[in-house]
Amino acid sequence: MVSRPVVLMSLLAWTAIAPAQPTPTMIDVGYAEPARLAVAPGQVVTIFVRNLNLDSGVTDRFPPPDTLAGVSVRYSDGASSDPVEGLLPIFAVEPLDCERRTDGRCDLTAVTVQMPTGIKPCRPTLSPIPQDCTPELVLSLAEFGLVQQVLRFPLVPSKVHILNTCDTSVRPFLEPPAPLCFPLITHADGQLVTGVSPAQAGESLTLYAVGMGSLAGAPPAGEATPAPPPLLAFPEDYGITVGFDLRPGAPPTPPETPGVTAARPFFAGLAPGQVGVYQLNFTVPQIEPEELLPCGGSPGGINATLTVAMPGSLDAASLCLEP
Repeated sequence: MVSRPVVLMSLLAWTAIAPAQPTPTMIDVGYAEPARLAVAPGQVVTIFVRNLNLDSGVTDRFPPPDTLAGVSVRYSDGASSDPVEGLLPIFAVEPLDCERRTDGRCDLTAVTVQMPTGIKPCRPTLSPIPQDCTPELVLSLAEFGLVQQVLRFPLVPSKVHILNTCDTSVRPFLEPPAPLCFPLITHADGQLVTGVSPAQAGESLTLYAVGMGSLAGAPPAGEATPAPPPLLAFPEDYGITVGFDLRPGAPPTPPETPGVTAARPFFAGLAPGQVGVYQLNFTVPQIEPEELLPCGGSPGGINATLTVAMPGSLDAASLCLEP
């Protein structure tokens, strides 16, 4: 990672999506493409909006402003009496213009924000919903003070996403797409795990993610994490597991699934100097050589799938392992 505080502005990966068709104004959030998602407290997301006429804007201020390039995003818990509300910090506003792009992303404006950290989601299994939690967030996006769209998103305890080098956190939208995307999983020296720098059995690795939910002592939205950082606490019914599936390109698979080797992180908390980013440190389990396919010796070579799982949420990334 880098030495200065970096807003890891997930979450539009540079993978192809179908050419956009003219539609009414819309608002949505996503990772690889606009998709209706739930959000977790403190989650950094990109909101996609159609039919805005705006210039691009990116900020290096900490905390970021609540208005950027004429855009502001207000959140509320939707309560009619004594609502919890405020403005979200905005890290970037970037139009994806049809005339300047050839990859199918056009007629969209990408607005990257962080959800509030001091808000308590409701557990999905609770019914009726108790009064001391928030089941959803209402986002109102305004252009020069005029509200353009209002949408409700479920607020969940976690919506984990393993960051990768093609997320907007690493490279602005307007730069050319990268030929390869690598998950932000690093060796002890900070070097990315790739096909030419594989992970070794017994080695300790660091993984970076967003959307892992609330934790005591989290800084307000938009502020960099101090050192020492707040840590995730694990009640008896709550935890994080890292699973290793020796099938390259396998879908996210719960670590308790037969054939998946599980490991517990020995560190789980916010990453110092980052904004809304979580850090997991874990040890690669021992693997028999005959169980692994060769990675091929290329940077993008993979032979396994790593899944980060926590109650109600999981995400996966492909990587190269060596016994």
